[in-house]
This record gives sequence, structure tokens and C-alpha cells, in this order.
Amino acid sequence: MTTQLFVRRIRDGDGATLRAIRLLALAEDSAAFATTLETADTYGDDLWAERAATASAGGERVVFVAEVNGTVEAMAGAYVREDETFATLYGMWAASELRGSGIADALVGAIETWGTKTGLERIQLCYYEHNALAVRFHTRLGYRTTEDTLARSAPISDMDAN
Repeated sequence: MTTQLFVRRIRDGDGATLRAIRLLALAEDSAAFATTLETADTYGDDLWAERAATASAGGERVVFVAEVNGTVEAMAGAYVREDETFATLYGMWAASELRGSGIADALVGAIETWGTKTGLERIQLCYYEHNALAVRFHTRLGYRTTEDTLARSAPISDMDAN
């Protein structure tokens, strides 16, 4: 069977999808996130629906999901704080059996394209230093350590070469 990968922006009405992938990420890789599974599991359907709606349109917040053969298997989000010229990538996760398949590259590419279209200067990400997998992955994509050891940034102009 041929594997079909499709990356798309979360849609208004995708609250249940967003909840399912986020809870799966927290269940499988809790140490990579600030929120716990126990906390996220208490969030009501209205909150997940609101998050999906907010991330589905506009330029201040975005979530992309990756579907493999029609099933959402990965996600990544980004947000822009008021008066900032960069976005912060957050909540990136892919099912363990798909790591190394290019799915994470596709998600970061979608975030970077969104950033370019939104007129941002760069993408920044923060993660726990013990997350060696994230460090290796983002370094491979050209992200560099900045003065804050937990933040890595890549100017969008540099991303085009990756």
C-alpha cells in the first residue's frame, strides 16, 4: 500500500481532531511538553473547538496537521505575539513510527511558508534542552542557537535555502 501524506491547516470544526492528536502527543511524549496529559484531558470540547477555530484563519496563530492515509498522525503550531515580527513554533509532534519519514520536515515547511506569507522575519522555537531529538532535527533544518539557550531561530530569508 502506498503511503499518502497530506499536510493541511487545521479547520474550523476540527476541535475533536485537535484534541485527539494533542492528547496522543502528551500520552506518548509527555516530557516534551509543558502541559500534562491530565491537565489537557480536562479541557472541554468548547475550548478545543475555539482553539481549532482560532488557528484555522488569520495570521496570529496557526496549527498544521499531517494526515497519513487519512489519519492525523502529527501536528505543529505557531503563534505571533502582539507587536512581534516573528512566530514561535510550538506543540510539534509526530507519531514515533513516522519519525524520520519527512513528516516533521513537511510540518515545519508549512509553518515557514505560513510565516513568509504572513510577512514575518523569522521563526523561533523553544523546547526543553533534554529533548535531543528536537535539537538535532531543528539544527539539521538550519535553526541556530540564540543568546537564550532554549530558543532557536532561523530568519525566513535563510529558510528558503533549506
